Amino acid sequence: MEKMRAAMNEGGVMICVGDGIHHDGTRPKDMLAGWLVYGLRGMDYRIPRSLIADAALKAGFSSVQTLANIATYMGNLDIDILRK
Repeated sequence: MEKMRAAMNEGGVMICVGDGIHHDGTRPKDMLAGWLVYGLRGMDYRIPRSLIADAALKAGFSSVQTLANIATYMGNLDIDILRK
């Protein structure tokens, strides 16, 4: 995240999309089904809700806006708008 911030122009905006997995690991159901096979093999590739936003703020982004549970053809996703 620090490298991405450093590569951006001042005032730049970056959009990140995550699967919005709740920290208790039970929702959204449509996203969990897709990760089930990997989870059973011990490979956890899920992106828990707020992971991207927290990392961006820690890396020095000036603000983060999260749009949660946006319906897409792939299921409900979280969209994080990061501003330098």
